[in-house]
Amino acid sequence: MDKPTPALDNGELDRLDRLLVAIDPEETMALEELDGFFAALACCPDPVPADEYLPLVLGSPAEAALARLSKADAETLTRLISKHWKSVASQLYDGEGYAPVLSVDEQGHSSGNVWAIGFVRGMAMRPDAWEALDEDQEYGDALDPLMRLVDEVEPGEDEPAEEIPDEERAQLLDDMFVGVMDVYRFFQPQRERNLAPSAPIRRAATKVGRNDPCSCGSGRKYKNCCGRAANDQ
Repeated sequence: MDKPTPALDNGELDRLDRLLVAIDPEETMALEELDGFFAALACCPDPVPADEYLPLVLGSPAEAALARLSKADAETLTRLISKHWKSVASQLYDGEGYAPVLSVDEQGHSSGNVWAIGFVRGMAMRPDAWEALDEDQEYGDALDPLMRLVDEVEPGEDEPAEEIPDEERAQLLDDMFVGVMDVYRFFQPQRERNLAPSAPIRRAATKVGRNDPCSCGSGRKYKNCCGRAANDQ
């Protein structure tokens, strides 16, 4: 990975949040959701380009969404989104622990539900790429804490919502982020293979004998055609 990108400071996070809200507070991603979304994209073994994920972040085609802002604000927003994406990927790559962006209530508590939903939305960008995780015996349950937070607010059809006791939530959040780090490590070999530049294909040149027909199609022997030109240089 290139030089690590520092995390956005509080002023940048606030600016990013306000610009997203200025486009459409109902359709754009909340800052916490965006953080979880980018964590999933960073873990995913298959890369997702910006032109694919930006419409989800902005709630509509990027060009139309950014047109609702001034040119300066649109440039600031795209810069902050790009920087935040890179900083999330840098933290996960560094492996020293992930510092998520979580909203807090009046008591200073975080529920983690919105972050978990953002992560699941990121997984949905490349659903087939995540199948190997489900089938792995060691890491297959790494996202169980995260899915429990999703199910609390978005239960499956005909399934009642199961409220998480306050005394369990802090530990569940810790377990969720440990699981995300495990997922990042699980996919690391495949992710590095997919992101590696393709090696050039090298073809061995066919050696032409001096008395063989020239490959240019003239009908003359190589030594009397292109071979003579090569010798004259």
